[in-house]
Amino acid sequence: MTIKGTKEQEEIWKEMTYGNSHMMIYAGAGTGKTFTIVQGADSVVGRKCFLAFNKSIATELANQLPDDCEAKTFHSLGLAAIKTQRRNCKIDNKKTYKIVENLLGKKFKSKTQLVKLVSLIKSSMTDWNDRESIQAIMDEYNIEFDGVLEMNNALKYLPTIKNNCMDLSVVDFDDMIWLPVEMDLNVKHYDVVFVDEAQDFNEVQRRLILKTCNGGRMIVVGDPKQAIYGFRGADSASMKLFEETLSQSSRGVKEFTLSITWRCPKKVVAEANRFFSDYTCRDDAEDGVVNVNVPFSPKVGDMVLCRTNAPLIQNCFQLIAEGIPAYVLGRDIGYSLQLLVGKVTKNNDMLVSDFLPLLNKHIEYQMDVFRKADKERLVQSLDDKRQCITYLTRNANTVQGILDNIKAIFGDGKKRGVIFSTIHKAKGLEKDNIWILEPQLMPHPMAKSDADKEQERNLCYVAITRAKKTLNYVGERIG
Repeated sequence: MTIKGTKEQEEIWKEMTYGNSHMMIYAGAGTGKTFTIVQGADSVVGRKCFLAFNKSIATELANQLPDDCEAKTFHSLGLAAIKTQRRNCKIDNKKTYKIVENLLGKKFKSKTQLVKLVSLIKSSMTDWNDRESIQAIMDEYNIEFDGVLEMNNALKYLPTIKNNCMDLSVVDFDDMIWLPVEMDLNVKHYDVVFVDEAQDFNEVQRRLILKTCNGGRMIVVGDPKQAIYGFRGADSASMKLFEETLSQSSRGVKEFTLSITWRCPKKVVAEANRFFSDYTCRDDAEDGVVNVNVPFSPKVGDMVLCRTNAPLIQNCFQLIAEGIPAYVLGRDIGYSLQLLVGKVTKNNDMLVSDFLPLLNKHIEYQMDVFRKADKERLVQSLDDKRQCITYLTRNANTVQGILDNIKAIFGDGKKRGVIFSTIHKAKGLEKDNIWILEPQLMPHPMAKSDADKEQERNLCYVAITRAKKTLNYVGERIG
């Protein structure tokens, strides 16, 4: 059966079928990029692979792509390369933590910060001996050690940590991508490689992709307007950097766009156009609804978004108390709150009335350290966590009750209820009805640099374009 697409899609399919160049496809939110790739993949000749960011996407695509096109994650591709060298390698995501603890001792207080730094060094392919570049990473990503002595010890041991990380007998998730590039391992090659979400690539991911292609053809899809993961190491200019590299090859590179959204109605598109003007909808799109300053009254199946976590938890608890099923996306967020509770006390039988003063003392001390270091973003993050835990004391008599509440409301696997999510967690998701809590935080007033302001504009765009029918602002509109 012949499928007719838009003019933009037909141009892309024609180049996929008859062309030989690399392709950069700039696709806005809800513009049918997955459909476009899947339909075009069937006509592309050669060994084909679609690289996805996570297993769930790869699994979903495997059922849609033609039989001669593999769907893989970056991690599975890299792990396969490692296993050609060490067949029985084990996976341990605490590998780096254990290396740090073994080298610097259990009394070293900044293990978590050092592990984060190591991860960022790997993702950016930074020279482990380049103190100036490493300091720049620490400044950009707000990595703070417990005193100058611990920082100096950490930096001194970085080359040794690198050598230990290159042990192929045990690998973590970072290693699966980093080691094949760092050690120049043999990676399976394909004639055509499709990659999505290219706006979120970091340096090591780009290098792994190029190793996989190795003279073949790249078909790259992404949306720079949805680049919101700079805080965890993604390059905001990822697509531009990728295109510059591909343009130097003998194949050359051609640009294409998908600008017509199939997801968002006219009024939601108009909201998105307040931040980016090149976003359009179908002529026959519904009008949709944008409500401003409306009372908070979500229904099961709706999604609630916020810039920070505390309002999500507060309102989630309120709905549960009213008998409405609800949960918060982000088990990693729940885990970080559990860790914070554990830093304050190991006594789960401690009364909440005794725990809260200790929590405030701990938080205030850390915030004071960050204020002196001019790390206002970290100050705000800590205050958000404090508010989260304060809300989590609801109906809890002891610390164990707080931990039970954390476990109860953070449920990524739950299927039914009102979904609460940060905007970062909601990327890639869509719902008929979207609610935005505390829109006055978007763009965040702390965003000062051009890069931060760009990330904030992108965040606003991502939040707005999750809505398929109705967008509700619980307060004044964004921006």
